[in-house]
Amino acid sequence: MLSAIRLTRGRWRVKRENGRRKPVAVYGALIELCLNARMIRQDVSLPLPSDLVATLHAMALERGEPFEDLVRGMLDREVTRLRSARTSAIAEQARVARLQRLLAPEMARATGWADLQARLALYGVALKPARKGVMLHDHITGERLCSSAALGFGARELAARFGGEMAAPVAPEGDGLAVTG
Repeated sequence: MLSAIRLTRGRWRVKRENGRRKPVAVYGALIELCLNARMIRQDVSLPLPSDLVATLHAMALERGEPFEDLVRGMLDREVTRLRSARTSAIAEQARVARLQRLLAPEMARATGWADLQARLALYGVALKPARKGVMLHDHITGERLCSSAALGFGARELAARFGGEMAAPVAPEGDGLAVTG
C-alpha cells in the first residue's frame, strides 16, 4: 500500500508502508499532470440581467448544486464548444485549401462541363448543381465537400466559360427516376 509520493532527484518515487521507495514513471506522469491541471481561480464580477440571474439560481436549485458551480460549468462547456467549432472551421479551411491546390489546375484546363466532370472524376469528385451555384461532392459517398466558388471557380464564371449553366444530372432511361437540382 502507498503511504507517500514524492519527487526525489527528478524522479517520482512511491514510498510504501514497508518503508521502501520505488521509482514510478506512469504514476509520476499522472501526478504531474494532475498538479499542472490544478486550476488557479480568479474572482470575476460582471453585470448580468436580473432575470438571467434568477433563472440560473432556479436551475442551480433544481440540480442541487451551488450557483457558482453551475455557472462555471456552463462557461466551461461553452468555451469547449467554441474551441471545437473553431477547430472544425480551421479543418474545413485546410480541406478546401488542399482541394483547391489539387483541383484548380484541372478546373482551369477544362474546356466544357463534360470535360470538367471527366477531369474531376479522376480525383474521385464531381460537381453537382445546387441552389446557389455548383457544389463539389465526393463521387463515392456523395458527401458535399465545398462550393466551386471556394475553389476559385464560381458558378457564373464557369457558366460564362462553358456557354451555359450546368445541366442537372438525369438518371438512365427505363427506371422512371430523374434527378433535378
